[in-house]
Amino acid sequence: MGDSLVYNHGSMHAGAESIKAALKRLHEQLEQVERNVAPFKATWSGTARESYDIRKKKWDGAAAEIAKSLGLLGPALAKSSDSMKATDQRASRHFE
Repeated sequence: MGDSLVYNHGSMHAGAESIKAALKRLHEQLEQVERNVAPFKATWSGTARESYDIRKKKWDGAAAEIAKSLGLLGPALAKSSDSMKATDQRASRHFE
């Protein structure tokens, strides 16, 4: 029995929901950071403002990549679970 796969469909769907929740928290936290920085940013000019804008663009790009990956991973995990569950059900009919 060494070569087998075990799926826990409930855990896979819970994982997909956890990923969705993490993505929501990521967006909320990034928005909160922007709100916290806004009063200070309004007073920056010159190279300080330029440096912040350059760094923020990099952060935003990285956050967008993470969000994209998580946005694809959660649904893929749920779909994988559903597909395997359907396969299990089809296979079980061969033993009826």
